[in-house]
Amino acid sequence: MTQAAALSSGFPPELAWMALIALLLSAIGFYKFVYFISIGYGLSVSGIALYLLWAHRTHLAAAPVVMLVLMAAYGLRLSGYLLVREWRSAAYRRTLERETKREKPMPLAIQCVIWVSVCLLYVAQSAPAAYLMAHIAAGGKPAEHPLTWFGIALAAGGFLLESLADAQKSAAKRTQPDRWVETGLFSVVRCPNYLGEVLFWLGIYLAGMPAYASVWSWVVATTGFVLIVYVMLSGARRLERGQDARYGQQPEYRAYTARTPILLPLVPWYSMKQWHFIKDV
Repeated sequence: MTQAAALSSGFPPELAWMALIALLLSAIGFYKFVYFISIGYGLSVSGIALYLLWAHRTHLAAAPVVMLVLMAAYGLRLSGYLLVREWRSAAYRRTLERETKREKPMPLAIQCVIWVSVCLLYVAQSAPAAYLMAHIAAGGKPAEHPLTWFGIALAAGGFLLESLADAQKSAAKRTQPDRWVETGLFSVVRCPNYLGEVLFWLGIYLAGMPAYASVWSWVVATTGFVLIVYVMLSGARRLERGQDARYGQQPEYRAYTARTPILLPLVPWYSMKQWHFIKDV
């Protein structure tokens, strides 16, 4: 099958290699279950990006190179941040230990199903980059499309937003580990790191859009984006319920949540507790 035919099918051969890379790097979750969706997530995204750079090294263009470098940096930063936080923060380690003790032992078969499922998600999220590279390899020039550059700029903004939010949260927790964070970006929205994540993947999705050459490519890329947004909404709802349980009796905290939107700046959206259709992921 030619590169053009594979692309028009929606399943270029890159997707299979991306799945294998995600499976290998996410296998760290068998050491500690939460790593499937944390350390393994970041490693998978960066590994996929580096693979695509290598696989298409003979026909690179500026836009997809910037896109893939962003993805690699995003994944490495996230994995490194999570590892350092676990190593340095006693409070975070206690939270992980508490959550781990609450969980019932999970059968290996169920762990394998989750492992494969999250890897398919990581491939779908990263698929726009694969479609973009495959389209160029087939002779197309979607890298020149303004939407591609707009998406890359949006992804870069999301990357910077999430990085800054994580840095501000870490700094605040070092001085006041038992208090919620309400300074810096957290004075604008309560979950700026999740907002940055959504913007990052929205940018990747838009950047690849000129290369979606079939119904299946649209289905794969859109599924990946919709699912990661769902995961971020689930995380924001879980964080809200956890903070309410811990700080809800404090007037200062209630005043903070009453004036600060949960996810979108300037949008009067203050709570997700009643969104029962959003389940914990």
